[in-house]
Amino acid sequence: MQHIDIDGLKITGDEWSVDIQTRANSYHYIGMELTNVTAENVVDIEVKINGKTIMEFDSGKELNEFMRHYKRVPSVRTDQIDFWFARPELESKFRFMTSIGTLDVGSFVIKGKFAGSPTNPAIQPFAEVGIPQPLGMFTRIERLPHSAANSGRSVIDNMPVNGDIVALHILEKLTTQVDDVTVKYNRVIEKEGSTARWGKIADNDDRVAIPNTTTVSWIGSNNPLEAYSVGPLKLNLELDYNGTPADRATDIIVESLSSFGG
Repeated sequence: MQHIDIDGLKITGDEWSVDIQTRANSYHYIGMELTNVTAENVVDIEVKINGKTIMEFDSGKELNEFMRHYKRVPSVRTDQIDFWFARPELESKFRFMTSIGTLDVGSFVIKGKFAGSPTNPAIQPFAEVGIPQPLGMFTRIERLPHSAANSGRSVIDNMPVNGDIVALHILEKLTTQVDDVTVKYNRVIEKEGSTARWGKIADNDDRVAIPNTTTVSWIGSNNPLEAYSVGPLKLNLELDYNGTPADRATDIIVESLSSFGG
């Protein structure tokens, strides 16, 4: 296993991007050291393979909180952002199954923007790499904004699922309060419980809570074979909002094990 610098990151105005070398390595991890800018002000982050977005995060702070959830990093850093493509929390035989192999990949790009008009921001990417291999399974992160006009139950029936679900992360925005979460597949309840219950289940699974987020997980045992295969039928998410806040806005972050075939 090697650790290498990644050269060629470009900054144009408030936008930045880096083309990762393909057909040479498999990428377990990419870190980005930040100068004159904090993780919170690195925003609109996308990871793209062959022009298709496979991961998206609102900010480097959110990305780091997501990585900390699985204890892949020791803390939520402010001077670096961390992309784990491997999943070190899994059983040892599965840890590198989602590393980004690039033998058959045409382009691998990470891009984003700067918020807050930082002065002379700089980013130095580096990577932990392994032997070259084709692109296989990877972790996909998709985002579905949702809002509700009234308190009570709100049904989301257009869930974007591409692959087998690892977890649903319900991120509460502003003063939104979600009391209960129910997941149904073909009208049959698959998961249900209060946000307090899901927090305790996450504790049992040795996860670190993501701020303002309820996580419903399928692989608390760290076995990816337990990821939920949805198939062709309808997946519904039902959220119960309490009656206090005026705004009821959430981002549903769908985390799945995926491939370009699914």
